[in-house]
Amino acid sequence: MEEGNNYLFKILSDTFQEPILAIKQEYDLNDFLVYKDEIFIQNLFRGILQREASEEEYSEYLQLLQSGRSEKIQIMGKLRYSKEGKEKNIKVKGLKGKYIFYLIFQIPILGYFLNLVRLILKLPKLFPYIESLHTVSQKRSYSFSEALLKELEPEQKEMKQTLEKIKQQQSGLESSFSRIANQENLNITKTLNIFKKEAEHILDAFYLDFENKFRGEKERIKNRLGVYLPYIRKLQVDFSENLKALDLGCGRGEWLELLKEESIQIKGLDLNRSVISELQEFGYDVIEEDVIQYINSLESASLHILTAFHLVEHLPFPVLMTLVNEAYRVLKPGGILILETPNPENILVGSQYFYIDPTHRNPIPPAALQFIVQYKGFASLEVKRLPNDFKVEYNMTTDESLNSIIKHFTASMDYSIIAYK
Repeated sequence: MEEGNNYLFKILSDTFQEPILAIKQEYDLNDFLVYKDEIFIQNLFRGILQREASEEEYSEYLQLLQSGRSEKIQIMGKLRYSKEGKEKNIKVKGLKGKYIFYLIFQIPILGYFLNLVRLILKLPKLFPYIESLHTVSQKRSYSFSEALLKELEPEQKEMKQTLEKIKQQQSGLESSFSRIANQENLNITKTLNIFKKEAEHILDAFYLDFENKFRGEKERIKNRLGVYLPYIRKLQVDFSENLKALDLGCGRGEWLELLKEESIQIKGLDLNRSVISELQEFGYDVIEEDVIQYINSLESASLHILTAFHLVEHLPFPVLMTLVNEAYRVLKPGGILILETPNPENILVGSQYFYIDPTHRNPIPPAALQFIVQYKGFASLEVKRLPNDFKVEYNMTTDESLNSIIKHFTASMDYSIIAYK
């Protein structure tokens, strides 16, 4: 009689359950799980994606659920952590852990083993059922009860023995499972880092075209960089050995070409694959590598020349400090450091031209960069303000304050710090 009442209550509950889920920003897991197949799918889209399911989506997910190929947790996880689900960012308490747990159980071989362990761990729940059977059997004939108990006795004894073994191994299994879960999280993190690194190269071709347009023609840049050759030639005299040079953020390779013409061994670093591919085709020694990671790998006092043309303005301040510090370490005594960057003393640079490049961070005044380099131990510093490619004709007035303003409009657009260890 009691079982009949429970069945009737279940039918009534299924009939009158509320099919429409209230739209909120946060749900509990059971807010969705209480619903049956069709209503579950409808409310899942309403709640997590804040919209109605299309006919194709509804049919697809309903078929997955009713065929047994997907469980409710799996479908909830797919929707919540889809691209659209992440954009909606609806919080479902308890879903993330269960979904990760489910994904781990789908791993080939490992998933089979873990499912087997899970089934074994559920064995203790069978004992209340066995005890209830024992109670029911007592209400029947003595002979049937005795036969049933005799039949169940060996199985019960075997189950108890199995349970004891499981309890002994449970601690080890939990530790193993924890290690496996941690390893899977580590693998996921590594995969995400790979995706992130690849995403950083999406704009490589764009930035190469951008540099070709706004940086200027390669031959003109090469001629401008020629102002540093006297310093390099003097270094060739000072050292009786073959010079080794490293150019950080080598770009299109104008400086690499100049030093190659001077018979100097030079390596270039850049993160732009489009640039690296072009330079490698022309036989230059260039690699795709993060500046700090690479320079950290170098031996102390292993370089004669370290250069960075229009790189420091792209770096966060802590990274800049690390770069200058490492530059001092890897240069030989008497080695040279050249850092070229836009000059904010020129009002047009500081207020406009600097910000044409969307990857620039902050302009660095000459006095600030000079202090940083001196602070890290470099000596014999020179602040070299480079000549502009154009000349502005104007008449000096007798008003000194006005002359000062004019000088800020005609000041060098680029400068460099030239320092020796």
